[in-house]
Parts: sequence; C-alpha cells; structure tokens
Amino acid sequence: MKHIEYLEEQIEELPYGYVFTHNDFEENPGTEQAVERYLNRLAKSGKINKLAKDKFYKADGAPQLKPYEVVKDLLFEDGKQIGYLTGKSSYTELGFNLPAGTQIEVGIAEKRNPIKRGPFKVSFIRQKNVIKPAHIPYFQLLDMLGALSKQAFATPDELCYHITKGLTHLSSREHKTVAQLALNYQARTRALAGALLQKIGYVSHQTLDELKASISSYTSFSYPISAKNLPHAKEWKIICA
Repeated sequence: MKHIEYLEEQIEELPYGYVFTHNDFEENPGTEQAVERYLNRLAKSGKINKLAKDKFYKADGAPQLKPYEVVKDLLFEDGKQIGYLTGKSSYTELGFNLPAGTQIEVGIAEKRNPIKRGPFKVSFIRQKNVIKPAHIPYFQLLDMLGALSKQAFATPDELCYHITKGLTHLSSREHKTVAQLALNYQARTRALAGALLQKIGYVSHQTLDELKASISSYTSFSYPISAKNLPHAKEWKIICA
C-alpha cells in the first residue's frame, strides 16, 4: 500500500484548481491502471473532483477553474502548441470585467465539434494560419473582430474602441503581421481589420493594398459602428449603420 500513501502525499502537494491526470504521478510505484482507479475512487468519495475522463482537480477551497486548466491538454501536442485560448478570456485582457462563465473557446487548426468537461462547454474556432505562440495575441484580436456583432456584453462601438486601443499598443511591424494573418480570415473580418489598421496609420500602403485586393469589389459589409470610429469605412466596403 506504499504506492497509495505516496500518491496521497503527491495529491496533497498539488495546488487547488490545478487539473491533473494519472500522468502527473509517473514516479508513483503503483501501476498506471492502479493510479487511475485510485483517483476515480477519490473522486467518488468527494475528496477530489472529476472534470472529465482521467482529469481531476482538488475542489475543496478552490476558486472556479481557470479556462487554461480546463483545456490545457488541447493546446499542446508532443510539446508543440497547436491551440490557444480565445473568446471571453481575450476580452478580459482588454479590460472588460466579465463574470465567470462556463463557455470556453479554443482556436485550433482543424474543425472540431464542441465538447463538455464538467460544467464547461468547450467550442472550437478554426484557425487557418499556422499557430505560433508569438502570433496568438494577434489571432485573439482578429477573432474578436470576427465576432464583433455577436457579443451581448458590449456594443460594437465599445468593442471597436477597445480593440483599436489594443492594436495601438502594437508596433508597425506587428501591424504588418496582423494584416498578413488577416488574409486567412473571412472577408468581413479582413475589411474591419484593414479599416482599423488604416485608422491607426502604422501600416504601409503596400500592405493595406494587399489586404484590400483580397476583398471583392462587388461585396459590402454592414456594421452597427459609428463613422467616427471607422473614418476609412468606404474604402473597405463597410457600411456604418
């Protein structure tokens, strides 16, 4: 029974809110199957909480699980980052004080159906660009632009203001990268990104022209955004409603 005592000691040292699996106890002298069975017994007894198959966390005294802990196994594969948190967590970083919820969004390369993990619903946004850690802040901003009209907690004008503020903190080189990454987003997102980048004024005409050329001249996009927030709207086929 020494392996059980050793396992109990290891669990005791884990921080509250940290999601763990049997793989976190590889040095345990017991077998992999024995460790997993014991973790399930602890979950049934209420000493730890079970989030999903082979995913547990210490619940007693723990705050709400952080989104990263819920989905961290989906973000990496063989040590390489293949996904990133987006959606609500990104808005929080922009200064919006949003209540804790159970909806989590993950950007990932392939299409995936939503999954449930305990009380959490995890949905996936397909990212057509190669996912590199350095580009994740840019993906998050572009994802927000793509979902601008779908948010109930703020008006498109308010969101537009905060996203513009976020873009302003980036360098001209970073703005060029954002414009290049935007080429793999939907046309309406490309148009909105271009209009905001042109408003800030750090991006070269050549980069903006490339983005404009990717948008059909026979289309237009309507946004409930005031013209003062998008002074170059017409150049990007945007109708400010």
